[in-house]
Amino acid sequence: MAKGYLAGGFHVFTGPQFGFLMNAKTKVKGWGIDASEDLSPEVNSFTLDLVMELGCQFPVGLLLSANYNLGLLNVWEKSDLVLEPKNRHSNFQINVGWRF
Repeated sequence: MAKGYLAGGFHVFTGPQFGFLMNAKTKVKGWGIDASEDLSPEVNSFTLDLVMELGCQFPVGLLLSANYNLGLLNVWEKSDLVLEPKNRHSNFQINVGWRF
């Protein structure tokens, strides 16, 4: 990740984030259904995201930041389960911390 410091305690950083598949099992239980399935053959074992963050470090130690992770690779392999050619994930995070 590359991090840059701005005036007033603000910072920005960006860079790649790599993900590796640990588990792809699903389980449904309830309403008379009790089933499980391993979806590993349907899911890519590696993901690549672009992470972007804007944050601020306050003099008292409070740290606030917001991240956006943009998925660059498809999560699902081509299969009968996938209807859309693009099936990437993305997420938005808000972070609160205390630095001492």
